[in-house]
Amino acid sequence: MAPVRGRPFLEYLVEQLSEAGIEKILLLTGYRGGPAHDIEALAQAIVSVSNFATRHGDRFRSLEINPLRVLPGAGPIGSGVIALDAVIEMDPL
Repeated sequence: MAPVRGRPFLEYLVEQLSEAGIEKILLLTGYRGGPAHDIEALAQAIVSVSNFATRHGDRFRSLEINPLRVLPGAGPIGSGVIALDAVIEMDPL
C-alpha cells in the first residue's frame, strides 16, 4: 500500500465520492439543511492508516475499521472522525 499525502488525497477523495454517486458526497457536504461533515478529517484518517501500514509493513497483516463515523462539522476546526470498532492484525516481533 503506497502512502498517501494530505491535500492532494483530499481532492482525490472528494472526486472519488462524487463519481461514486452524487448522494454520497451530498451526505458529507450537507444536504437539505443537514450539517456538513468533516471530510478533511476523513482524508487525514486515511492518510494516517496508510502511513501506519507503510511504517509497519514488515509486520502489518490487516486492518479493519467498521464503521468509521465522519462527524458533523466542517472548516478549519471540524469535528473529526471516530472509529467505532477496529481490529489491527500484526505479526509478532
